[in-house]
Amino acid sequence: MKIGSLVAYKGKPAKVIEIIGNKYLISVSKDKLKVREKDIRFINEKYEELVELEADFSILEDFYEQTLSLDELTQWLFTENSPSASWQTFLLVEDSLYFYWRKKDVFVRPIEQVEKIKEDREQKILYEKRQSSFIKRVEQKTWHKDDLEFLYDIEKVAFNQSKHSQALKNLNLKSTPEVAHQLLIDIGYWSLKQHPYFQRNKIELDDIDVEITNNSVARLDLTHLKSYAIDNEDSTDADDALSIDGDKVWVHITDVAGFINKQIDEYAKNRGSTIYTPDTIITMLPSNVLKSLSLGGETSNTISIGFKFIDNQISDIEVVQAIIKTINISYDEVDVKITTNDFEKLNNIAIKHYEFRQNEGAVSLNLPKINLEYKNDTVIITAEKNSQARKMVAEFMVMAGHVISIFAQDKKIAMPFLSQGENDFKKIEQATLSEQFEMARNFPKSKTSPEVSSHSGLGLKSYIRITSPLRRYMDLVAQQQLLAFLNNKTPLMADELKQIIHFDNKALSKVRKVSREVINHTKLLYLKQQKNKKYSAIVIGNSKKIIFCIESLAIVNEIKTKKSFKLDEKIIVKVQEIDIVNSVVEWSICDND
Repeated sequence: MKIGSLVAYKGKPAKVIEIIGNKYLISVSKDKLKVREKDIRFINEKYEELVELEADFSILEDFYEQTLSLDELTQWLFTENSPSASWQTFLLVEDSLYFYWRKKDVFVRPIEQVEKIKEDREQKILYEKRQSSFIKRVEQKTWHKDDLEFLYDIEKVAFNQSKHSQALKNLNLKSTPEVAHQLLIDIGYWSLKQHPYFQRNKIELDDIDVEITNNSVARLDLTHLKSYAIDNEDSTDADDALSIDGDKVWVHITDVAGFINKQIDEYAKNRGSTIYTPDTIITMLPSNVLKSLSLGGETSNTISIGFKFIDNQISDIEVVQAIIKTINISYDEVDVKITTNDFEKLNNIAIKHYEFRQNEGAVSLNLPKINLEYKNDTVIITAEKNSQARKMVAEFMVMAGHVISIFAQDKKIAMPFLSQGENDFKKIEQATLSEQFEMARNFPKSKTSPEVSSHSGLGLKSYIRITSPLRRYMDLVAQQQLLAFLNNKTPLMADELKQIIHFDNKALSKVRKVSREVINHTKLLYLKQQKNKKYSAIVIGNSKKIIFCIESLAIVNEIKTKKSFKLDEKIIVKVQEIDIVNSVVEWSICDND
């Protein structure tokens, strides 16, 4: 390299005007710079005004996958080694379509690589055009089907499945779940109803098609009994039924454990529980299994629990694999017939057992309960009916769990016992709403364990959830333990059960979290649809902030205010602002009308 040479500096042509020791003084554009040799690339011994030349690319087929010097390549492409030809060759190598640098020499790409690079560049140009159109549409708060690749990219962030979105970056927006969610709503790609909570909580939504196994064990024939599967009118997956035979009660539970294989069990284990939301039910079991094993049809296979409850004592316990004829009937129908025949007998036993538990210290709270549903994308909230049939069925489910806990202890079967420590608050009869919420806040946390312990909230010395094997995995595990014992097989030991309980607790944590989030989202949507509406509320907390409950909506929230209110005082509140994406509502207190 000598004075007057053409060199390249940061992609620009430059002229060497002086050599100073091991450095070079170059002229680039209108500037003079002192640089090291490694900062420049030699192009040609001469520097002159550069002109564009046309290369002959047809010669390349003779040089694919060969290495040439810059001078050699220039000569072949332009049949000359002028500064302009050398510079043009340099630019072609820098472009990296046909060639790339190997130190000071140039490697000629094979034709396959060239074609692939061309295709990639064409796709990039098309992509950039689509991206530009997408950005313009976003600015206009709309979208088009051509935008789906960008929208899917943004959805991944909204679902918290990705921490980065190039589409959001190109829109100068942060790649956060909330920003992505808001954008999808703003442009109308998502409706306000749509939410990301299943995906954020990694809830499996896919169903599988799997056959149940054939179980031909001997069963006790109880088809002579009237077995009532009492449920909601639209229910199609009943898992329990009641019978009365003289003074003996039978609680029949659909036999799930006897008909599922390891694949179905793993499927249910990973889900932990059926998830009920206002517009979606994500079943614990595959849908075809659920349909096959639900009580109904001509006959049903069950694990049936027989017992007597006389003078506050459980006796004559039987646990058998049985076959029954199910009468499917709704709560509303039973409410009408509650004082007749079998229903009266069953209801009287349920009431006596409830009173027994109350005397044993059970705590029953009457907190607001509602039904949430969608009708044509409009949220409908209705108060849950005060149904004696519901109370009766719920009481028998508690009784069945207590009976099985007695049976398991007697037979020394390891079981997932549900316990709750002693309450550290005084039970209040006829408690006000604020007192009920205070008791609810101070309830000891319930625990599932192979170790037997009392359940203070239920007023029972031992208890096992057993009656919902279609919907709760731990109920299914309890049924599997029973079935192993009944068929002279070895049930799981306590240590094995502990591991399953630990896994289930993690699964249920996700289920509870996503249920809360979806229900809260639906309530916010309801509030947004009820513009400027005022609500009657009751003060249930008044320490630093006013905590209130809107009973008709089962909503508990808080307001900052300098005013003071008494517990259980009625106030009127209204919504100031709703942020659907961040699940936040700001309330204000209104003057009483």
